[in-house]
Amino acid sequence: MTESHKQLCWSCPGAKYKNTIDLWCFDCSESICIECKEKHLGKFHVTIPMSEAEKVDKSVITGPCTCNEKFLHDSLLHCKSHDKIYCKCCSPSVHINCSDVQSIANAASGCMQRTSVLITDLELRLSNLKTNYMSLIEEQELNLTDLNFQKYQIKVQVSDFRKDMNEYFNESEDKIGNQLDRYYEQCRAQISKNIQATLERYNVLSSFENTLHLLITNSAECRTFIAAKNIDCRQYEEESVYETFQDLFKLFKLSFLKEETNDIHTVCTTLGEVKLEVVEKQNMKDSKRDSEVQTSVRVRMTATRLYAYNSTEFDLGTDGKIVRSCLTPHKMVIIIGNARAVWTYNIIRKSIERIDLSDFPVDVSVIDDESFLVAMATKGASIVNLSTKTVQYILNYNSKCVAYHNEVIYTVRKKKLVLSNLNGSIIKKEGLGFNANGICVDSKGDVYVSDNKQICKLDSGNYRKEVVLERKWNRTCDIGGITIDKDDRMYYSDKTNRAIMRLNLNSTTANVIIENLQKPLSIACNKTTNQILIITDRGSNIEIWQL
Repeated sequence: MTESHKQLCWSCPGAKYKNTIDLWCFDCSESICIECKEKHLGKFHVTIPMSEAEKVDKSVITGPCTCNEKFLHDSLLHCKSHDKIYCKCCSPSVHINCSDVQSIANAASGCMQRTSVLITDLELRLSNLKTNYMSLIEEQELNLTDLNFQKYQIKVQVSDFRKDMNEYFNESEDKIGNQLDRYYEQCRAQISKNIQATLERYNVLSSFENTLHLLITNSAECRTFIAAKNIDCRQYEEESVYETFQDLFKLFKLSFLKEETNDIHTVCTTLGEVKLEVVEKQNMKDSKRDSEVQTSVRVRMTATRLYAYNSTEFDLGTDGKIVRSCLTPHKMVIIIGNARAVWTYNIIRKSIERIDLSDFPVDVSVIDDESFLVAMATKGASIVNLSTKTVQYILNYNSKCVAYHNEVIYTVRKKKLVLSNLNGSIIKKEGLGFNANGICVDSKGDVYVSDNKQICKLDSGNYRKEVVLERKWNRTCDIGGITIDKDDRMYYSDKTNRAIMRLNLNSTTANVIIENLQKPLSIACNKTTNQILIITDRGSNIEIWQL
């Protein structure tokens, strides 16, 4: 509490010189100061700091009447037949014919033990319902991302088609783009409203959950039992609400209808029509599994697109292009562009922050959830702390690529692989024979390096170089980037064939994982979540896929 918002303890004697409140008494539901603790039955009642009391939902910790403040818990009874707590002073006749009546102390006995069915079941139901609400939020967020991606893909279709009729397509593209933006804004407003409504209900459940945990560890059994029963009633009501609440949400889909003809004169009559639909949830889910629905991105049952972002959303500087990027386990995207800075984007909170550097960055690699490595054009490599936004300089030589594994930094300098400690000291140097622009390390410490023509492996034993993929004279593969997932499977982006390939290291054969991408460049894989990040359209977009 700030100085201007401090509250005074009304248990202190006299009207003047009152102390500020510091403690909260669960049994009396009252705030007191430290000096009044002993006078306030401090030896018998449990108190907690006010900072913890602010987390308690006080609406569930009181009994069914007000007279129990006077009689404490002696007047409270529990009727098993009706599963109700009542006061024998206020309502003695309500349960007069009930035989399964016991004192509140007997009913509450053992309710704070971890084997308590009441507490265990209530915690599980609270957790499950919170998970359901969070799933609704994620579904809405994914739908919003889908809409954004659909909008982008339709604009790309129009842009590609306009090559034959530049003047006409300029006018049509603007018209359709504005219509798409209007529809998208309508959907965004509705989805944001749905997310906010769901989040409010989720926060209420979190408040109940925090209250229950604090009662279990700090309060008496009777008070815990009363609160648990109150929360149980509210939880039952919320479960009923959830059944109808989720049905109120609608999912939207943008589509583009154009004339199916090769006659350019017919096409000129009407370029196409933007259509906004409200779709059934099951149909929306089925459409994500149907490879024919989205002809521009076809998934061969091996990956699912989660997010798609346009570089204009991040304000990366003059040209706005993305050079390299990587993904932390806790959904933080690290981005570098053509500026002396690095950007961090939180997928959940949808917030972006800029961290200024002393040089132009050329590559990034995640260390953990709190830090990452950034290789710079002339000043070597540094460690950046995500919490403090501080930059620690460690290496004094430049490299076009950087990777991290088990407290070892891997870089390439002057056609040599260089292994360094986090303090910058050199561990090992091995010759490559070419200048690599991509690097990754598997769980055994084997290193893979690449340029646009080949991928080579250096095993962690003797660092003998072995070519695992090489562009032949009759092949059109143009390697954009390489990465390894948590199961040590190798992936590379094929710029020429617009695909992400999985390389079988035993047979040096490759299979298509994602195809029909717009000019894929650099890729990176988060080995905790097995999500792959792809930079597409010459640095204009970022896509995140689940392998």
